[in-house]
Amino acid sequence: MKKMSSAYGELFKIENDIRSYITLNMRGLFGSDWYEYSYRKLKFGRPSKKFDRLFYHELINILNLYSKMKLLEMPVSLINELKYLTPIRNKIAHSISLNESEHAYLNNTYQKLNKFIHK
Repeated sequence: MKKMSSAYGELFKIENDIRSYITLNMRGLFGSDWYEYSYRKLKFGRPSKKFDRLFYHELINILNLYSKMKLLEMPVSLINELKYLTPIRNKIAHSISLNESEHAYLNNTYQKLNKFIHK
């Protein structure tokens, strides 16, 4: 139980760090209405939901898109690790225990993201 509590805490921090990283950087580029502005600029129309309501996989898609557009500078290798974290995220969300390698992957990815964002 203690390992799953720790896994949930790391996942919570990962998801919120990603959200904060995107918001901080995009707000610096486009101002406080960056989310709506980016959708208009990309000709996606209006966002279907607010940024703070996006699911993990949607955050990763936005992170990937903005990085490809050179609006964010996160390494592709780290984005890929975050993508591969999705099945582990789903197990945690559905209260399915993680095995040792999944715990290790989650912790390693958490450490890498934390080091990148708080450098």
